[in-house]
Amino acid sequence: MKYTYVLSFAIMLAIASAAKFKSPNAEGTFKDVHLEKTENGCHSKNGKWVAITLTDEGGSNGIQMDLVKVDTQKVVKSVKTPVGSKRARDRRLSRRDDVVTFKDEFCLDYYGKDYAPCYDLVTSSQGKNLDELSWSVKVSVLQRASADEKKQGKKDQIKEAKREGSVYDEAKILCGRLFKQLGKFTDRQLGKVDESAAAGKESGDRFLRAFAKVGQKAEELGLSSKK
Repeated sequence: MKYTYVLSFAIMLAIASAAKFKSPNAEGTFKDVHLEKTENGCHSKNGKWVAITLTDEGGSNGIQMDLVKVDTQKVVKSVKTPVGSKRARDRRLSRRDDVVTFKDEFCLDYYGKDYAPCYDLVTSSQGKNLDELSWSVKVSVLQRASADEKKQGKKDQIKEAKREGSVYDEAKILCGRLFKQLGKFTDRQLGKVDESAAAGKESGDRFLRAFAKVGQKAEELGLSSKK
C-alpha cells in the first residue's frame, strides 16, 4: 500500500513536470508598470493583469486577500471588502440581497518590482460565518508570438490562470517555473530508482528515500502545504 501511495505521488509530479510554461517575451523593461489602469495597457508593458473577486454571502463578515511573494513573504497587494461608510462610496462593490461582491483589478509588474517565482493567495476574516465567504483570482498575460511563429501565421494570445476557493484555503498562483524545477528534480530521483531496479537492487527503500527528497525539495521551493 505504501509503495502505491509513493508511486501515485511520483506520477502526479511527473505530470506537473510535463506541463509547459511559456512566459511572454520580456526583451525590454518598462517604468511604472504597476500604474497601468487597463488590461491592454498592462499587457503592452509585459505586465500581468490580476482580477480578484471577494464574495460575502452574508454581507457582514468581511474578507481580505493578500497576494504574497512565496520566496520573501512580502505582500504585493492587499484587497478587502470595505466596511462602514466606505462601502457606499466604493464603485468596486456590488450587492444583491445580502450577498456582497467586491472586485479589484491591478497590473502586476511581474518583470520588475513585483517579481516572484510563485505567489501565495492568503485569505482571512474576522467574521463569524466563514462558510459564507469565497474568492476567485484570474491572471491574464499576453503571450507574444516569436518572429518565426508569426511567419507561420501565429498571433499573440491572451493566456489566463484561474484559482478559486473559500476563506483560509491554501492556494498559490503563477508557480509554473517552480513546478518545472520540482518536476525535473523528481525525474532525476525516479531515474536513480530505475537504475537501481535495473541493477537488480531492492527498490522499495529507494522509492521512500526519493519520496522524502522530493518532499524536502518542494518545501525548499515553497510549494508544500503549510502546517
